[in-house]
Amino acid sequence: MEHKIYDIFPTPIMKFNIGRNFSDEELNFVNKCENNCNKNFGNKSTDDSYILKNAELIDINIFCINALNTFFNKIYNPISDIEIYITQSWINYTYNNQYHHIHTHPNSLVSGVLYINAEKKSDNITFSRSNNYKMIEIYPKSYNDYNTDEVDFKVGTGELLLFLSNLQHRVEVKKTKTPRISLAFNSFVKGELGYIKALNSLKL
Repeated sequence: MEHKIYDIFPTPIMKFNIGRNFSDEELNFVNKCENNCNKNFGNKSTDDSYILKNAELIDINIFCINALNTFFNKIYNPISDIEIYITQSWINYTYNNQYHHIHTHPNSLVSGVLYINAEKKSDNITFSRSNNYKMIEIYPKSYNDYNTDEVDFKVGTGELLLFLSNLQHRVEVKKTKTPRISLAFNSFVKGELGYIKALNSLKL
């Protein structure tokens, strides 16, 4: 039977690539930061949660800001003069038999993960439906974009993923010895949202 499927309200995930090797200064700084970390549920992250403000990462910070603006303007296409900016940022270190628990990023609009060190063949990030409650459970013969609850993205060194902060995600248990190092960040907006006459104006 002839038919057409219309995809509405899609969930955007945007991938970028820094397009160069990380410099010795950047890598030395990232390795040094591992000496000052706190334990997460399955891995560890830096005590410094404003890591992109360090001078050693200035070029990485510029790359992330430019990518964030591309995402914001492409996805939100704001009619008014609203600026998006990076709030907190930190580095995650995940080793063999470690993982990153499922979570979202509250108090943030768009979140990003830049992979400082990752193996394309074995490393991925798993995204889940934010509301996966099912009134009935119907198991499919095969999975597609409409019946799956999770999607895996392969990730490699130098790649940056941007996604809406309310999107659930996690990292499965790492099975290789090469450490997985990622720089994550959150964002928010400033400017005037809404309109005075619409009674929904908010100045940030």
